[in-house]
Amino acid sequence: MDVEIKIDPGLQKPRVIICTNALTAEITALAERLSADHPSMITAISGDRIYLLDKKEIFRFYTEEQKTFVRCAQQTYRVKLRLYALEEMLSGSSFVRISNSEIVNFGHVTSLDTSISGTISLRMTNGDKAYVSRRYVSKIKKYLGL
Repeated sequence: MDVEIKIDPGLQKPRVIICTNALTAEITALAERLSADHPSMITAISGDRIYLLDKKEIFRFYTEEQKTFVRCAQQTYRVKLRLYALEEMLSGSSFVRISNSEIVNFGHVTSLDTSISGTISLRMTNGDKAYVSRRYVSKIKKYLGL
């Protein structure tokens, strides 16, 4: 399979075209994977309502009492997906796992505070604070290019 990448500054979002002589199971699986890898919406629940949240609105995902929550600017919702599934779904984006119980959208991080002990605390644009566990510090530094 040949892969070709073209840069077009006029495009609003990435566009993938698959050229093939026949529609095979491999091509079908590839098309499904490409379209499902980075959905722009996350399904969340609050009360008896289901909401579709744009990833740009999301500040962080976290677990509490074995339930997964998503925090936006003013509201917190429940999500049925586990953190490992969210991490896989959001890989390659601005979402980074910072502990066993939290994934943060670095698009909403305003500052990082480092301590002498080597831990990092993150300040979000909505005022929330999140703490990077020592196990994930090297991953965060790599993401930030430090």
